[in-house]
Amino acid sequence: TFERVLTWTDRHLRRPDGLYSWAWDPATARLLDANVATDGDIEIAYALAMASVVFDRPAWASQAREIVRAIRAAASLSVNDGWFPSAGNWAGSERIVNLSYFYPYATPWFAGLDPEGGWEAIDTLGYTLIERSLDAGPMALPADFNVLAADGTIAALPKGHRLSADFSYDAMRVSWRLDMACRLLQDSRACAVSARLVVRLRAL
Repeated sequence: TFERVLTWTDRHLRRPDGLYSWAWDPATARLLDANVATDGDIEIAYALAMASVVFDRPAWASQAREIVRAIRAAASLSVNDGWFPSAGNWAGSERIVNLSYFYPYATPWFAGLDPEGGWEAIDTLGYTLIERSLDAGPMALPADFNVLAADGTIAALPKGHRLSADFSYDAMRVSWRLDMACRLLQDSRACAVSARLVVRLRAL
């Protein structure tokens, strides 16, 4: 089943840059949008990395390595001396990020596949950005999309932007990502930020 899904995905969604288009219409069997949503590429790379171990298929680890390097090349923003995943290949000019695309439980796998990629620094920055979102006010929550400056500061989208600046269907996944890292990795910072976010949500 995994191999069948992977074969279909590579055939229909994989782009020349090694990333994957995000919007497919099964009714018409065609792409609706050839652009990238970086969380999809992260999910595919993470699944391949795990599957390479579970099914003893080293070639899938090699494919995961290609994807995480493609994320660095085509869906990233330079931040200080490092980088952070952008919302997609289209997001670079406006420096748009989606904090629910931060996968702290996947970055150890990616660091092993791509040791020169600076994945450990992404964890540090990702937690910091979520904490800054919570620090913005007594009932503040992360937004679906933000603007990330080159110095690592985070800001709201410009007024009237087509993307959501609310805590909504995207940002609600932040708490799940943090809790996964807390449970799978026993990451103390993930546990602490997750607990803080849960307290905020309960208060609301």
